[in-house]
Amino acid sequence: MKRLSLFPKIFIWTISILLALVAVAHLSIYLVFPHFYLNDRQADLSHKADAMVQNLAEVEEAEVETALKSTLRTRALQPLCNLKARAIPRL
Repeated sequence: MKRLSLFPKIFIWTISILLALVAVAHLSIYLVFPHFYLNDRQADLSHKADAMVQNLAEVEEAEVETALKSTLRTRALQPLCNLKARAIPRL
């Protein structure tokens, strides 16, 4: 096997170190980001749910379903707006 001169050795080592650093950075972002994203999303949904409960507390009992539909539509909670599939308990 032919011995490499100094330039190819340095080039190979530099590229391999940089690739290792990039791989570690991407892996750390891949593993850490979902945790922060889920916490932020959970806090956001919690705030929206609290606002929805406050709005529904001010509405009369007969108008709860229509108020719930409009609240879900205006607060960008469209996937949760499938009210026919889930029954709303009447109090």
